[in-house]
Parts: sequence; structure tokens; C-alpha cells
Amino acid sequence: MKLQALVISASLALSLIGCKSSNEAQVEKMVSMMEDMGNVVDKAGDDCGKMADGLEAITKKYDLEAMKSAAEKLKGDKDEAKKIMEKYGDRMTKVMPKMMGMMKCSEDPKMKALESKLKGVM
Repeated sequence: MKLQALVISASLALSLIGCKSSNEAQVEKMVSMMEDMGNVVDKAGDDCGKMADGLEAITKKYDLEAMKSAAEKLKGDKDEAKKIMEKYGDRMTKVMPKMMGMMKCSEDPKMKALESKLKGVM
């Protein structure tokens, strides 16, 4: 069930990340990454191997350490969280149902390995 926590934390992360000008690019990248991930999960269906391979490719496409750092620096600013949700809320609402599709592969070894890479990003 760790993957479920990861998916849930993805939606919560945006409520904690501020969109200050120096970090707006990282927020945009995080949302884009989640959209990419949602598309991979949606297209993979029940094929956990295909899903894991697609998600692994996405982790290589983005600078996860920079995202983790930006997320950590900007936690807790409620005013900025409101701005984020106004700007990115529609996109997140669309991607979250797709992200929930990861739950069906939560016990897959490849998916479990991806958890550690994504921890702190979402």
C-alpha cells in the first residue's frame, strides 16, 4: 500500500508547494511529470511491467533531486498553496484518476523500486 500513499501524497504536494517566481519552473515540471506518469499508467492498463518501464523512463526525463529540493523549501505557505491550486488544480484533477491506476501494481517489484525514486517529489 506504499504506492497508495505515494499517489495521495502527489495531490497533497501541490497544496504544500509555493509558486514563487524562482521555483515556478519546478512546480510546472512536477505537474507535467505527473501528467506524463498518468498517461503511462492509463496506457499500460493491467500490464505492471509496461507501467513500471514507462514510469522508469519518466524518472530519467526529469531532475527529481531539484524537484525534491524545491518541494522541501516551499512547504507550509497556505497563501502560495491557494495560488498553486488555482493555477494547477484543473490539471491535477484530470491526472489524479489516472495516477490511481498505479494501485493495481502496488505489489509489483519494479513498481516498489520506483517508490524510492519518487519519494519526496510527490
